[in-house]
Amino acid sequence: QFKFDTKTWSEVELRPPFSSPANLLSPRSQHAMCIYHDHIIIYGGLDSKGARLSDMYIIALSGSGPLEPACIPSVGTSPGPRSGHTISAGTTLGGVLIVGGASDQLDGLEAFEFEWEERKWTQLAVATTNSVARVGHSAGMHGSSLCIYGGLSSGDPAKAVLMLTPSFASASSPAPTPVPPPPPVPGKEQGELIEPQVAADT
Repeated sequence: QFKFDTKTWSEVELRPPFSSPANLLSPRSQHAMCIYHDHIIIYGGLDSKGARLSDMYIIALSGSGPLEPACIPSVGTSPGPRSGHTISAGTTLGGVLIVGGASDQLDGLEAFEFEWEERKWTQLAVATTNSVARVGHSAGMHGSSLCIYGGLSSGDPAKAVLMLTPSFASASSPAPTPVPPPPPVPGKEQGELIEPQVAADT
């Protein structure tokens, strides 16, 4: 934790594992983390043996004393074991967004939304143009759009900036385009994500 008033770093104390063994936050790398509604959210990464992880932890920042991680069960279509991805939160989203990364089955740029109130994952459909896989990239929210830069694409560093705007269609609202979306994969719930746009050079 970095304190801006004193410009110093300090290690945050986590509650000892014996308080709740199921909530043990194991050491990891190449994971993703963001802060949403005064909660730290951590997803996936690589364990000490290099195996990909699919667990998600939420740590409440409110209150006093040691922080206690809580492992959240996967409900819906989750990102699965993943590393080198990003997780982003924004005021216009009802949760957080995971994009890209390396998984056991990677085909293009994958995106998943975690709905905060329902604690449920949904895989988002991504248009194919410009949606090449990205691993080790960086991302951040700007209004209702997600900006993605860099990372590895087919083994080579990528320089294009992608802008993605979530558009979660409901049953009562018309489709954003006259072309109907492809049928969802059986057993998967899908939202929509408009086609990634390459930002113009300035």
